[in-house]
Amino acid sequence: MRRILINLRTQALKAEVLKSLVCFGTVVLQIFSTSSAYAVDITSLASALNVKSCLEYKVAGPCWLDKKKLLPGINMCYWSPVLLIETPRQPFSSSLSIVNTLLEPLKEASSLFGGAGGASSFYQTNSFYHEAHVVTFSFLGYIKNPVQAIFGLCKKDLTLPYAVNYLSEVDIVNWRTGAADYFTFKWLASATAGASQICSLSGIPLIGDAISVEDACMGTWGATYPRTGLMIANSSAVASAATCFRAVSVASKPFVTGRVGFIPLHFQPTQDDKLQMVFPRSSGCIKIGQSPASWDFATALPPEVGGYIWVYWRKVCCCVTPGSFTGVPLL
Repeated sequence: MRRILINLRTQALKAEVLKSLVCFGTVVLQIFSTSSAYAVDITSLASALNVKSCLEYKVAGPCWLDKKKLLPGINMCYWSPVLLIETPRQPFSSSLSIVNTLLEPLKEASSLFGGAGGASSFYQTNSFYHEAHVVTFSFLGYIKNPVQAIFGLCKKDLTLPYAVNYLSEVDIVNWRTGAADYFTFKWLASATAGASQICSLSGIPLIGDAISVEDACMGTWGATYPRTGLMIANSSAVASAATCFRAVSVASKPFVTGRVGFIPLHFQPTQDDKLQMVFPRSSGCIKIGQSPASWDFATALPPEVGGYIWVYWRKVCCCVTPGSFTGVPLL
């Protein structure tokens, strides 16, 4: 009798798990459905992935799969599309329905207290303000590349299929003022690097490789800290790209740095990562801090479009053997 009860409980648990998975799948399918003024379909974003300029498999040299057994391997690096980031010009607006669902009660609450303020109040000459929404979304299923069949993917590249990481409207005070960042060493390092032009130099090939600034700088885009939505730039596209990097920096350790976020990212952003604009137009990948002169062409937003959408490509390296599917992550 006890075994029968255990089997019944096990079957009931399996049924509940299956039900949860079905519900989760239904939600994921509805994530990018309509319900916003300028809704964007995920299929169109996935088809806009520029694998040729972004994936970029590279052999970085030899490595040890097992040092004790003296088993050699190949250190393989590539860039993986791990995040979807949008930078609306107005607060509490999104082209992603699941984000709108989270923002709607916040919008109603803010209206009770006189509103959160519009983006227009931030605009001055060459200054741009954007909100930021960081969402984990696994695009790897949309990539068909023959190199994958040979080397596969790194284990460290396996992540959640979907998660909301950061919404700037939730971190409203810090995103507008950067208050929490002024109490960190990173802000002092970022301010010093920006004032001494080290940030600009770090975005130049070869020279930048010799300068270690971690995430304090964004190359030619300027200083990372304070991480707010206000950027001084020559165009809204450059400001939006810089906003993306700042938002990813916050999302990587939101609670440690006094910021407010959701599910923290499992990696730290670096200047080795890439960004690709996928809306309102598709572009090739650019390195973080890459000179706008090499990519900022016809990137202005049409009046009817609320903001840019980017895919964040993270650099991943692991030690592999030809024919492996997951590889062994390097420490």
